[in-house]
Amino acid sequence: MSDAACGPAIPDDVPSANVTVAPRELHMEIFDPRSGDVWLHQQPISEAEYRAFRPEPPYVKSGLGRSAMDFAWFKRSPGADADSALEQRRIGGLDWVRVARPRQFRGLAPGDAPTRLVIEKHHVIGFEAGTRVNFVRLPDGGWYVQQTAAADGSVIAEPDDWALFHVELPRRWVCDLGCPVTVYLFRNLRSFQGPVPQKALPDAQMKPGRGPV
Repeated sequence: MSDAACGPAIPDDVPSANVTVAPRELHMEIFDPRSGDVWLHQQPISEAEYRAFRPEPPYVKSGLGRSAMDFAWFKRSPGADADSALEQRRIGGLDWVRVARPRQFRGLAPGDAPTRLVIEKHHVIGFEAGTRVNFVRLPDGGWYVQQTAAADGSVIAEPDDWALFHVELPRRWVCDLGCPVTVYLFRNLRSFQGPVPQKALPDAQMKPGRGPV
């Protein structure tokens, strides 16, 4: 984790295919049920384009989401031995990269409860100075940073035993949690990932309550 405020947000040696373009805009994922792999289209897409897209079998559309970070990139595809360009494939006339593989996914939790997922991915997310970032602290003391926002703007309340915080960053904050990561995913596709080590949290005052994305 880093709060360096100078230099480019994304290192020059990161392959362009590994970089998510405008992550706060809508992006689409597809899922390969044979392998459990998640493929991401790194370019923004509209709701109409998502509805019209038809991936060839066995791929299925798995979500249209909006990230909560200002910039992001992936260091490698799941299973790769070293940091490198992501595995790429053209599916349904669009370019995709293989970014994640959930472990032992057994379906979504019922109702408004978040689903806990352990995901194999090598994901670096970043937030610029002045950004308000949301965190939750779970009953076990673990800190989790908001990863995605609800694409439709809907709000689902967090569990009663979660403590909500937000921070206004005085400088850029970059978060690399390693692999795997734990993700809590709500049915409106809002999610938090972590745990973020205490020493890696932003060097700024944590304020109680949720802030806007």
